[in-house]
Amino acid sequence: DYVLQGSNEQFDWLVVLDGHGIGRIANRLSAMPWNDMLIDHDDPTTLLTHINEHLIHDKNGYPQNNFGDGSTCSIIKVYRAENKLVVYWIGDSQIGIKLNSEYYHPSPHNVTNVSEMQRIKDTNIQTTETWKPVVLDNDLNISMELGTYILHNYKYNTDMMRDCKTKIVRNESLSMTRALGHKDGDVFATKQEFDTLELQYSPDDTLVVLAATDGLWDILSSNTDFIFTDIITTIEKNSNPVTMLLEFAESRWKASWNYHLPLPWRKHGDMPKKQRMPEYDDIGIAIYCIM
Repeated sequence: DYVLQGSNEQFDWLVVLDGHGIGRIANRLSAMPWNDMLIDHDDPTTLLTHINEHLIHDKNGYPQNNFGDGSTCSIIKVYRAENKLVVYWIGDSQIGIKLNSEYYHPSPHNVTNVSEMQRIKDTNIQTTETWKPVVLDNDLNISMELGTYILHNYKYNTDMMRDCKTKIVRNESLSMTRALGHKDGDVFATKQEFDTLELQYSPDDTLVVLAATDGLWDILSSNTDFIFTDIITTIEKNSNPVTMLLEFAESRWKASWNYHLPLPWRKHGDMPKKQRMPEYDDIGIAIYCIM
């Protein structure tokens, strides 16, 4: 995971990357000149085109094959003079926003996103079921539930297939509907488009923006609003809220959980057993506050 930050005359910015696979895509993204890119490409479409132009080729200029390798990308831009918050995201890393008493949870690009899953269905992209962990509440109770993997197809055009007879059409099995990377040259397995959200605020408002990787969200239940209260309380105590959340997330990854049987198997009773997570995830957290 990578968390990048910067500021210029127009806006403050944060970028959160959660790499998966080999890690080459995330490494290359982390080394890009984000401040210049965000200034030069104010539109999310042109920004993503610019990003992908860097990812299509390797460092020697040859077409880059990144099958099985990719990254999420969450971008926060705060225009101070305009009192405007702009958010871009691609992949299943999540962003949470508290503006006064209102909470915003933009839908990540995974099976929880209803419109994305309808798009997958409409384009005849195949899916497969798999079991995945689910946190039941914030008292260390966990179980398993059925999840979905999407089998994204590489769609080579006719000319490419003719020029390379050994080309094999294949698919990528991913838990997300969009991501950066997962490409063969300029052919991408997933939809390449940022989702966006824009909010106005006033100088007297309380604004908290939390962008984090799965290392935080995967150890929380669906009720995450308490996190924003903890962030504000920590700041009021003159402590670092990022440090607080990092320690909180690490402690939960290493905790002993109460494992409950999946719902279909509980008809004969549920006797939870103590169980630890089989492995830990990297934790990437970025917070922006106006109080």
